[in-house]
Amino acid sequence: MRLIKNVLVFGSVGLGLSLTIFGLSSVAPNIFGWFTAPFWILPAIAHVGAHDVTWPLFLVSGTLSYGVVAFGIYRWRCRRAH
Repeated sequence: MRLIKNVLVFGSVGLGLSLTIFGLSSVAPNIFGWFTAPFWILPAIAHVGAHDVTWPLFLVSGTLSYGVVAFGIYRWRCRRAH
């Protein structure tokens, strides 16, 4: 049950961060452009070109990447607190 809760919580955090960063990078690409690098992880693994990449693959890649980062920060903060 705890695993499912963590997957849902950090998945939603990752999705929210992905959508926010994607929106900010389209408005201010000079500032937020580097934060879009995690969106290209799954397309690079799948060997698809830039013209083949669709929104779902971008969102899954960003959600996984930023969800893992958020979970890592959470675990690091919990470990420091004990």
